[in-house]
Amino acid sequence: RLEDKLESGLYCELTDKTLHDGYIEYTLLYDMIANRITIDEVRAENGSLKLMNNLVWEYDALPHALIAGGTGGGKTVLLMILIWALAQIGYVEILDPKRSDFVGLKQIPVFKGRVYWDKKEMLACLKHAEQEMDKRYDYMTNHPDYQAGKKYYAYGLKPRFIVIDELAALAAKLERDYQSSGDFIEYLTELILKGRQSGVIMIVAMQRPDGEYLKTSLRDQFM
Repeated sequence: RLEDKLESGLYCELTDKTLHDGYIEYTLLYDMIANRITIDEVRAENGSLKLMNNLVWEYDALPHALIAGGTGGGKTVLLMILIWALAQIGYVEILDPKRSDFVGLKQIPVFKGRVYWDKKEMLACLKHAEQEMDKRYDYMTNHPDYQAGKKYYAYGLKPRFIVIDELAALAAKLERDYQSSGDFIEYLTELILKGRQSGVIMIVAMQRPDGEYLKTSLRDQFM
Protein backbone atom coordinates (compact mmCIF):
# COMPACT_ATOMS: atom_id res chain seq x y z
CA ARG A 1 0.00 0.00 0.00
CA LEU A 2 2.65 2.46 -1.06
CA GLU A 3 0.64 4.36 -3.67
CA ASP A 4 -0.04 7.46 -1.54
CA LYS A 5 3.61 7.75 -0.48
CA LEU A 6 4.84 7.24 -4.05
CA GLU A 7 2.44 9.86 -5.42
CA SER A 8 3.45 12.52 -2.89
CA GLY A 9 7.14 11.59 -2.74
CA LEU A 10 7.70 11.41 -6.50
CA TYR A 11 5.15 14.11 -7.35
CA CYS A 12 3.34 11.72 -9.72
CA GLU A 13 -0.17 10.44 -10.21
CA LEU A 14 -0.97 6.74 -9.91
CA THR A 15 -2.62 5.34 -13.06
CA ASP A 16 -2.39 1.60 -12.46
CA LYS A 17 -1.58 -0.98 -9.78
CA THR A 18 -0.88 -4.57 -10.83
CA LEU A 19 -0.39 -7.56 -8.52
CA HIS A 20 2.32 -9.92 -9.77
CA ASP A 21 3.67 -13.12 -8.25
CA GLY A 22 5.75 -11.87 -5.35
CA TYR A 23 5.63 -8.11 -6.03
CA ILE A 24 3.37 -5.17 -6.90
CA GLU A 25 3.89 -2.97 -9.94
CA TYR A 26 2.82 0.69 -9.74
CA THR A 27 2.45 2.80 -12.88
CA LEU A 28 2.73 6.53 -12.24
CA LEU A 29 2.23 9.51 -14.52
CA TYR A 30 4.95 12.11 -14.15
CA ASP A 31 4.75 15.90 -14.55
CA MET A 32 1.04 16.26 -15.24
CA ILE A 33 1.13 20.03 -15.77
CA ALA A 34 3.93 19.94 -18.34
CA ASN A 35 2.03 17.36 -20.39
CA ARG A 36 -1.18 19.35 -20.62
CA ILE A 37 -2.39 20.48 -24.06
CA THR A 38 -4.70 23.24 -25.23
CA ILE A 39 -8.23 22.49 -26.39
CA ASP A 40 -7.18 23.06 -30.01
CA GLU A 41 -4.82 20.10 -29.67
CA VAL A 42 -7.53 17.74 -28.45
CA ARG A 43 -8.28 15.79 -31.61
CA ALA A 44 -10.09 12.56 -32.39
CA GLU A 45 -8.21 10.58 -35.03
CA ASN A 46 -8.12 6.89 -35.98
CA GLY A 47 -10.39 5.80 -33.15
CA SER A 48 -8.52 7.62 -30.40
CA LEU A 49 -8.74 10.97 -28.64
CA LYS A 50 -5.64 12.78 -27.41
CA LEU A 51 -6.22 14.26 -23.94
CA MET A 52 -2.63 15.00 -22.91
CA ASN A 53 0.80 14.54 -24.44
CA ASN A 54 1.08 11.20 -22.69
CA LEU A 55 -2.60 10.27 -22.38
CA VAL A 56 -4.86 9.00 -25.18
CA TRP A 57 -8.35 7.51 -24.93
CA GLU A 58 -8.70 4.81 -27.59
CA TYR A 59 -12.49 4.84 -27.77
CA ASP A 60 -12.66 2.16 -30.48
CA ALA A 61 -10.48 -0.32 -28.59
CA LEU A 62 -11.60 0.71 -25.09
CA PRO A 63 -15.17 2.01 -25.47
CA HIS A 64 -17.38 3.70 -22.87
CA ALA A 65 -15.92 6.30 -20.52
CA LEU A 66 -16.81 6.68 -16.85
CA ILE A 67 -15.84 10.05 -15.37
CA ALA A 68 -16.00 10.27 -11.58
CA GLY A 69 -15.15 13.00 -9.11
CA GLY A 70 -16.58 15.34 -6.49
CA THR A 71 -18.26 18.68 -7.01
CA GLY A 72 -15.83 21.17 -8.55
CA GLY A 73 -13.45 18.40 -9.63
CA GLY A 74 -13.62 19.29 -13.34
CA LYS A 75 -16.09 16.73 -14.71
CA THR A 76 -18.12 19.33 -16.62
CA VAL A 77 -15.06 20.92 -18.19
CA LEU A 78 -13.78 17.52 -19.32
CA LEU A 79 -17.20 16.66 -20.77
CA MET A 80 -17.28 19.95 -22.68
CA ILE A 81 -13.85 19.19 -24.16
CA LEU A 82 -14.90 15.65 -25.14
CA ILE A 83 -18.11 16.95 -26.74
CA TRP A 84 -16.21 19.64 -28.67
CA ALA A 85 -13.73 17.14 -30.08
CA LEU A 86 -16.06 14.21 -30.74
CA ALA A 87 -18.77 16.28 -32.46
CA GLN A 88 -16.26 16.92 -35.25
CA ILE A 89 -15.99 13.24 -36.19
CA GLY A 90 -19.32 11.71 -35.18
CA TYR A 91 -22.75 12.23 -33.66
CA VAL A 92 -23.09 13.46 -30.08
CA GLU A 93 -26.27 13.44 -27.98
CA ILE A 94 -26.33 14.95 -24.50
CA LEU A 95 -28.53 14.03 -21.52
CA ASP A 96 -28.51 16.75 -18.85
CA PRO A 97 -30.89 15.66 -16.05
CA LYS A 98 -29.72 18.54 -13.85
CA ARG A 99 -30.72 20.98 -16.62
CA SER A 100 -27.74 23.18 -15.92
CA ASP A 101 -24.41 23.14 -17.74
CA PHE A 102 -25.34 21.66 -21.13
CA VAL A 103 -28.82 23.00 -21.87
CA GLY A 104 -27.33 26.07 -23.56
CA LEU A 105 -25.73 23.86 -26.23
CA LYS A 106 -29.16 23.39 -27.83
CA GLN A 107 -28.71 26.84 -29.38
CA ILE A 108 -25.76 25.56 -31.45
CA PRO A 109 -26.97 24.18 -34.82
CA VAL A 110 -25.01 20.91 -34.61
CA PHE A 111 -26.70 20.09 -31.27
CA LYS A 112 -30.21 21.17 -32.24
CA GLY A 113 -32.55 18.38 -31.15
CA ARG A 114 -29.67 16.50 -29.51
CA VAL A 115 -29.74 17.97 -25.97
CA TYR A 116 -32.30 16.48 -23.56
CA TRP A 117 -33.30 17.23 -19.98
CA ASP A 118 -36.94 16.09 -19.81
CA LYS A 119 -37.38 12.61 -18.33
CA LYS A 120 -39.41 11.25 -21.24
CA GLU A 121 -37.09 12.78 -23.83
CA MET A 122 -33.99 11.32 -22.18
CA LEU A 123 -35.55 7.85 -22.11
CA ALA A 124 -36.63 8.26 -25.73
CA CYS A 125 -33.04 9.19 -26.66
CA LEU A 126 -31.67 6.02 -25.05
CA LYS A 127 -34.39 3.91 -26.69
CA HIS A 128 -33.64 5.43 -30.09
CA ALA A 129 -29.90 4.82 -29.57
CA GLU A 130 -30.61 1.16 -28.83
CA GLN A 131 -32.75 0.88 -31.98
CA GLU A 132 -30.03 2.59 -34.01
CA MET A 133 -27.49 0.11 -32.64
CA ASP A 134 -29.64 -2.82 -33.77
CA LYS A 135 -30.10 -1.23 -37.22
CA ARG A 136 -26.33 -0.87 -37.50
CA TYR A 137 -25.82 -4.54 -36.72
CA ASP A 138 -28.41 -5.46 -39.36
CA TYR A 139 -26.65 -3.24 -41.89
CA MET A 140 -23.22 -4.63 -41.04
CA THR A 141 -24.19 -8.31 -41.10
CA ASN A 142 -26.05 -7.90 -44.41
CA HIS A 143 -23.24 -5.92 -46.03
CA PRO A 144 -21.60 -7.66 -49.02
CA ASP A 145 -18.18 -7.12 -47.41
CA TYR A 146 -19.27 -8.45 -44.02
CA GLN A 147 -16.56 -10.15 -42.02
CA ALA A 148 -16.78 -11.30 -38.41
CA GLY A 149 -14.88 -8.98 -36.09
CA LYS A 150 -15.03 -5.92 -38.34
CA LYS A 151 -16.22 -2.78 -36.58
CA TYR A 152 -18.57 -0.01 -37.65
CA TYR A 153 -15.94 2.15 -39.37
CA ALA A 154 -15.13 -0.66 -41.83
CA TYR A 155 -18.65 -0.18 -43.21
CA GLY A 156 -18.47 3.61 -43.51
CA LEU A 157 -20.41 4.37 -40.31
CA LYS A 158 -19.60 7.25 -37.97
CA PRO A 159 -19.36 6.78 -34.20
CA ARG A 160 -22.31 7.85 -32.07
CA PHE A 161 -21.65 9.14 -28.55
CA ILE A 162 -24.28 9.35 -25.78
CA VAL A 163 -23.15 11.73 -23.00
CA ILE A 164 -24.91 11.58 -19.62
CA ASP A 165 -23.98 14.28 -17.13
CA GLU A 166 -24.63 12.96 -13.61
CA LEU A 167 -26.21 9.57 -14.17
CA ALA A 168 -27.29 9.44 -10.52
CA ALA A 169 -29.54 12.46 -11.07
CA LEU A 170 -31.20 10.72 -14.01
CA ALA A 171 -31.66 7.50 -12.02
CA ALA A 172 -33.14 9.51 -9.12
CA LYS A 173 -35.64 11.16 -11.49
CA LEU A 174 -36.90 7.74 -12.52
CA GLU A 175 -36.78 6.13 -9.09
CA ARG A 176 -40.51 6.29 -8.31
CA ASP A 177 -41.59 5.36 -11.83
CA TYR A 178 -40.93 1.62 -11.92
CA GLN A 179 -41.74 1.22 -15.61
CA SER A 180 -39.42 4.06 -16.66
CA SER A 181 -36.72 2.92 -14.24
CA GLY A 182 -36.84 -0.60 -15.67
CA ASP A 183 -36.69 0.73 -19.24
CA PHE A 184 -33.72 2.93 -18.32
CA ILE A 185 -31.74 -0.01 -16.91
CA GLU A 186 -32.63 -2.13 -19.95
CA TYR A 187 -31.50 0.52 -22.47
CA LEU A 188 -28.32 1.28 -20.53
CA THR A 189 -27.44 -2.41 -20.25
CA GLU A 190 -27.99 -3.04 -23.97
CA LEU A 191 -25.94 -0.02 -25.03
CA ILE A 192 -23.04 -0.71 -22.70
CA LEU A 193 -22.82 -4.44 -23.39
CA LYS A 194 -23.45 -4.37 -27.15
CA GLY A 195 -22.52 -0.89 -28.36
CA ARG A 196 -18.82 -1.37 -28.95
CA GLN A 197 -18.72 -3.01 -32.37
CA SER A 198 -21.54 -0.87 -33.77
CA GLY A 199 -19.84 2.38 -32.71
CA VAL A 200 -22.44 3.46 -30.12
CA ILE A 201 -20.33 4.67 -27.21
CA MET A 202 -21.44 5.85 -23.74
CA ILE A 203 -19.76 8.67 -21.81
CA VAL A 204 -21.10 8.88 -18.26
CA ALA A 205 -20.20 11.32 -15.48
CA MET A 206 -21.17 10.95 -11.84
CA GLN A 207 -19.79 11.96 -8.45
CA ARG A 208 -19.48 8.46 -7.02
CA PRO A 209 -19.87 5.42 -9.28
CA ASP A 210 -21.18 3.02 -6.65
CA GLY A 211 -23.61 0.14 -7.15
CA GLU A 212 -26.67 2.13 -6.06
CA TYR A 213 -27.08 3.81 -9.45
CA LEU A 214 -24.70 1.88 -11.70
CA LYS A 215 -24.66 -1.89 -11.32
CA THR A 216 -21.17 -3.29 -10.85
CA SER A 217 -21.70 -5.62 -13.83
CA LEU A 218 -22.16 -2.53 -16.01
CA ARG A 219 -19.50 -0.46 -14.30
CA ASP A 220 -16.91 -3.13 -15.10
CA GLN A 221 -17.70 -2.71 -18.80
CA PHE A 222 -16.42 0.88 -18.78
CA MET A 223 -12.85 0.93 -20.05
